[in-house]
Amino acid sequence: MTSWTFFGRVLPERFPTSFSEPLMGTVKTFVGATCNYRVVIHVGQVQVDLDVTEGEIDLFNLRNVAENCVRHITDIIGYDAALSLDVDIISARSRDADDWHVFGINIPVLSERRKNRSGEIDGKLVEVVGKNLSAQMALADFREAMRVPVATGFFCYRAIEAMMQAMKENPNEKENVVWPRLNLTLCVDRTVIDYVKSHADFPRHGKPSLITDEERAKVFEITDEIIRRHLAYLMNDKAALSEQEFPLLKL
Repeated sequence: MTSWTFFGRVLPERFPTSFSEPLMGTVKTFVGATCNYRVVIHVGQVQVDLDVTEGEIDLFNLRNVAENCVRHITDIIGYDAALSLDVDIISARSRDADDWHVFGINIPVLSERRKNRSGEIDGKLVEVVGKNLSAQMALADFREAMRVPVATGFFCYRAIEAMMQAMKENPNEKENVVWPRLNLTLCVDRTVIDYVKSHADFPRHGKPSLITDEERAKVFEITDEIIRRHLAYLMNDKAALSEQEFPLLKL
């Protein structure tokens, strides 16, 4: 049996979120493992004990399980108090090997894609996005995709839909006309969009949805590249991208 204790906090910390009694139970994870859990929330501080009793699961997927165990409590507290509460899992300690792990604040697959960038923001990009509501919506959804692991597919596909809407020549234009235009303009094969959509359909319709850390990384990589291309398209006065500079994005 693998045993970890996760430590975190409820945000905003200035609201003293507490749950008087430890919550205990069993959860079947999205990768097939079964865990016993114990959650304690006191004055905004969080502790989650997870014991993997069946199957295998890596630490990063286990972190998402710990976060979900906390979120369903904080969502109830937030609803009752009319507040938007968030959960930040900061570190974990193995109770088997006395091993500590502090989680980074970045998304590894996205950080890898940016390793050669200067880190400076182009002033023209700020100006262009400031004038484009669809770009603002896409970036806002991508932010939420990074913030809420279980909803990554939902928010990433909605970001792509916002970019599709921006391709309309008039508000009444049919989407079955606009999607091919986005594909052609940004050099994106429909298969990659369908992959993201496959992780969005269930949560879009209020159905339970599960996504592994590996699937989440792939969804991020696809959506990040489509956003990069859309921003390049906007920076280039909405001229179609060249396939020489932007090879066809496909699975």
